[in-house]
Amino acid sequence: LLYSAKSELVLSKFQALITSQIKFLKGELYLKSYEVKTARDIESLVIKTVNVIRLLVEGHNLEIQNFLRYQRSLRTSNDLVSAIKILLETYVVKPSKGNYIG
Repeated sequence: LLYSAKSELVLSKFQALITSQIKFLKGELYLKSYEVKTARDIESLVIKTVNVIRLLVEGHNLEIQNFLRYQRSLRTSNDLVSAIKILLETYVVKPSKGNYIG
């Protein structure tokens, strides 16, 4: 089940979402004023995505952790562990009113 076209699609969407949020936080991705609601929606989706991944690896499930790091049997491997690490570093390095929910 982990090694299928559907899992490749889901992982690539997770990767794209996290990467877009990183670019937005770093100021490399700009949204027009009418897209501000979309930015909040994206941030909410990123938080939900990270929570899903957190739930998958809780309990020290090493097999799933390794799979999220490298998918050797898929055409394209997405390193979600590194992507989430970079996302969290971006939130810490550049905290501002716009990159946290509060």
